Amino acid sequence: MRVAGPHHRNATVLASTQRVTGCYRIELAREWAVDATYGKGDRDPGLDLSLFRAAIEAIDDTVIVTSADLDAPGPLIEYVNPAFSRMTGYAPEEVIGRSPRLLQGPATDRSVLDRMRADLEAGRTFYGEAINYRKDGEPYVIDWLVMPIRDEAGRVTRWLSSQRDVTERRRLETRQDALLTELQHRTGNLMATVTAIAQQTLATSSVSFESFRTRFSSRIGALARAQGMLSEAERQPVRMAELISGELRACGHDPQSDQIELDGPDVAIPEHALQLLTLGLHELIHNAGHDGALATPAGRLAVRWHLAGAPSVITPPVITTSAPRDAPRDPAAGATHLMLDWHEHGVPPSPDDASEALRSYARKLIERALPFTLGARTSYEHRDGEIRCLLDLPLRPTPRAA
Repeated sequence: MRVAGPHHRNATVLASTQRVTGCYRIELAREWAVDATYGKGDRDPGLDLSLFRAAIEAIDDTVIVTSADLDAPGPLIEYVNPAFSRMTGYAPEEVIGRSPRLLQGPATDRSVLDRMRADLEAGRTFYGEAINYRKDGEPYVIDWLVMPIRDEAGRVTRWLSSQRDVTERRRLETRQDALLTELQHRTGNLMATVTAIAQQTLATSSVSFESFRTRFSSRIGALARAQGMLSEAERQPVRMAELISGELRACGHDPQSDQIELDGPDVAIPEHALQLLTLGLHELIHNAGHDGALATPAGRLAVRWHLAGAPSVITPPVITTSAPRDAPRDPAAGATHLMLDWHEHGVPPSPDDASEALRSYARKLIERALPFTLGARTSYEHRDGEIRCLLDLPLRPTPRAA
């Protein structure tokens, strides 16, 4: 159906409320406000005013008509459509005769209100965004348009306002910006990590290209697994037992083997620590299988972890023939640190310098990279057929890690 507006512009009246948007919704509102409610304007004899009213009351955007006086107590609300009540929680009878200022609150930007006042005093249409408050006190973001309604002499007699709730859109945009920033940050870290892995692999590999290719591929594989887990970490946090078991399997070891003991509570690994912790555990596991406890049937590996409420004093580990004490089975209330104890028994003597070079890279990750990047406190000891590594990792990022 097509009808003519009071200014002889044709306007398509849309039945779907989702399609009555943009400038058209405002023109529709203005025509209804002038002609249907206040009897102003040069009315077209064929104009169906009930159709305009039905359209205004069907759209999802709020429509508010107020008096023209900008000074308190004005402007006073004279009409609101049903969408206003759905958006704000106020019934029409609760707001008629009151100022729209009742929707404003602590987070409403004063500069936006000042700009609106300047536009309206000049008789201009105002457009902007602001934070309003529902009846229950919940804030929401509006896309806001205010325009003058004029009489035959051109004097402003009322203001017509249309508002759209864009809270979810703004939340998604903020989230998108945060994700882009995080992506850029992670990409930079990833490239730096790949470069460091290549350099360290060259420094600790033998002269053969095959040796370099094998270790480099293995380390890049660990990095790729860490990135894959990071991409899912927000929806599915990575658990400590899952991480260690996954790296054991990636290096060809069965986590259920009699040689291996994993013991600790169900702990989610902080996202900020996941990549570097994965690389550190990969080095320890690879070395254990190359010439450590998992390289001989007599060797044993015990990995225990628990949560602590305060940082522990990390001292060089004392290697004994007795098994380490059991870790607490339940996470401590108010825990702030993750404690990990890596203990290999029955480690054969290092057969060559290459083995020591591999362990050297592992020690750099544990004793240098983890403390510098994550604020962790660590220690590493290898003697008398045993390897003992202790890790105290803050659960929240330190200033450096952040």
